[in-house]
Amino acid sequence: MPSDDEVLWKHCVFLGRAVLPVLDREPWRRGRRHERFRCWNIPPQTGENLIVVFAALVLRALLTGTAENGGPRSLRTLYGIPLRTVAADVGNRQVYELLAGLATDVIDEAEQTCIDVVRLLSYRCEGRTVRWLPGLGSELRHALGTVAERSRMPEPACGDLVRWAAEEGLTV
Repeated sequence: MPSDDEVLWKHCVFLGRAVLPVLDREPWRRGRRHERFRCWNIPPQTGENLIVVFAALVLRALLTGTAENGGPRSLRTLYGIPLRTVAADVGNRQVYELLAGLATDVIDEAEQTCIDVVRLLSYRCEGRTVRWLPGLGSELRHALGTVAERSRMPEPACGDLVRWAAEEGLTV
């Protein structure tokens, strides 16, 4: 039976995976995103995989912060986090804050590879990869903000993203 950490992490990853397909309901967005990735020398599939894990790390950090403030650390809490809160938090944390306390036994190999890349990028101060983390963060903030703005709801949350992802054929 999976641990609570494993279940919560998998749902954070799912939410991270859901952002771009929901954003890409307008097909031109994907092409423009891939063009920006290429300008940063990021292979498009690598960039999308990094955004998934970056989103999952931010969601996990928000959920952990809620628990530290006395709130429940649960799927209900995770799905109640407003998308605009997630978007705002992307730029408010250092990478070491996102990685702190991450239980590596619940992460699959592909996710671990992306986490390792994020960790390495956080130490880069020069060269062509120095813009990757800020660029990925900007892409994620933009994607979350666009998805939230597109909604007719006043404060769409992660649970709404799950519903919209299901409409796109994605499941946990």
